[in-house]
Amino acid sequence: MKSKQDPQQINLINIVETISRSSAKSQLNLEKLAESRNEINILSGFLEVSPIQAVLFSTILETSLVKRTNMESLARHFKISPLSLVGRMEEIEVLSTRGLIRKNSRSGNESGSFNSVYYKIPDRVIEGIQKMDKSKILQKSVFDLPKFLERIYQLAGECERSIITTRQLIQDTEALIKSNPKLEYINFVKDQLVNPMDRCIVFVLSYLHLLGRSEVDLSEFAEDIFDDISDQFAFHQEMVQGKHSLLKKEIIELKRTEFGDVQIMKISEKAISTLFQKQNDLPMQDLNSGLLIEPASLKLRRLYFNSDLETDINNLGRTLSQKKFNTIRRQLEKRNFNSGLTVLLYGESGTGKTELVYQLARKTNREIMMVDLSQARSKWFGESEKQVKKIFDDYRRVIRNTKKCPILFINEVDGLLSTRQSVGSGDTSSQYAINIMQNILLQELESFEGILLATTNLTENLDKAFDRRFLFKLRFTHPDPESRFKIWKSKLPELPVRQLRELSKNFELTGGQIDNIVKQTLLIQMVEDLDLFETLQKNCRLESSYRKINTVGF
Repeated sequence: MKSKQDPQQINLINIVETISRSSAKSQLNLEKLAESRNEINILSGFLEVSPIQAVLFSTILETSLVKRTNMESLARHFKISPLSLVGRMEEIEVLSTRGLIRKNSRSGNESGSFNSVYYKIPDRVIEGIQKMDKSKILQKSVFDLPKFLERIYQLAGECERSIITTRQLIQDTEALIKSNPKLEYINFVKDQLVNPMDRCIVFVLSYLHLLGRSEVDLSEFAEDIFDDISDQFAFHQEMVQGKHSLLKKEIIELKRTEFGDVQIMKISEKAISTLFQKQNDLPMQDLNSGLLIEPASLKLRRLYFNSDLETDINNLGRTLSQKKFNTIRRQLEKRNFNSGLTVLLYGESGTGKTELVYQLARKTNREIMMVDLSQARSKWFGESEKQVKKIFDDYRRVIRNTKKCPILFINEVDGLLSTRQSVGSGDTSSQYAINIMQNILLQELESFEGILLATTNLTENLDKAFDRRFLFKLRFTHPDPESRFKIWKSKLPELPVRQLRELSKNFELTGGQIDNIVKQTLLIQMVEDLDLFETLQKNCRLESSYRKINTVGF
């Protein structure tokens, strides 16, 4: 008998291999395995199983890595009759119950014939053996929500790789649900959905959402999670036709991609809201990931405006300070007014509207949720309405999970603020989509809670319904000569004051235009040895003449 090994020197993979090789032709007789007794004792102690179970486990682990291992192949390995091995079924069942081995069936029916059932070792068990980590081997059944969802996702991965069947995936998911009755999100899903497979699908998609992979291909998902092609087809058809209970209960959303025949599936806003609202242990960065611009990431820039506008901007900045904003909201609510703050920044391009929003967010330390409504327009009927609703649903969800109310920033909202038109000749589908988006936007503004800053280059033809729904409207005009002087000086402090004054007086340009002219001139000067002031004047004249030809407007 070999001496006991130092635990630090033990290699369980080598031990498993030794036991499996020596057990060949042993007839599962421990007396014939005397030379491997020390290895068997080490493995049985580590797994907390009997010596015979350790031998069975080692043989299944080694043989299943290269071929399907069933009762017949095990009987051939041990050189015993299949009937003799049937007498050892109780030992195999213990390994299965402990989660150390998996029973799979080609027919999906575990109660079929012995030879229709084959055995594999779960990935987590192999990893635990390799790393000598018992925590990966012992089946934990009580989890917090993130770990619960991760475990279901792992099971779905085993199903995709044919390690377990769809039936086993469902059974294991239901067992985990029973073991975690205190998790509210699980109870929400269980109450909403009767079908165990539907529950499993929701949990997998919920975990993918936590990982930032909220959208999945419907066809690929069906292939991964259903091992029967008929079930794959039925699931796909019910989803595409809108008949599936997950769609009817608004737990899952489905959309078509630009390629037309590819369907994308994701967890719905309703489910996401419940997922995060009821679970304090979920990381909020997962919820807001990709949606918010952090104020610390914004560069400080000094902006210059005409005196009247500067006064309005300073007042807006004070209003957005945390203490003032909370006071204003309480006063509005006390008088039964809508407590949302909606501000429209309008005027010609390049006058500093967008940059002002960034600077206000930086100054008041508020995150920005920035959206582009033009991207919400979809050629698919009904999609535009959903996309606009989603913007405000996302914002409401973000508000619930941030300490300080963030800014909803809708940049360049031009097309949706113009006077609404009736659907007539021309591109009726496009106009119809715009009308739907305008109606949804009006409804959302009517009951808006939070901070909304919207920018538009539209200076005329603003729809009166939108005009009424913006609490404050700040008009951005061309900067006056004094403001232009400050802008020029901030860009080119090395230029003499006399030259800065001359540029400010002679060229009626916006801050954006001045910024572009300075960049362009400095680049030219790096290549050619030209007089800076003369080059600036030349570029200002070119920009002014170009502007007269290409006026911005609607």
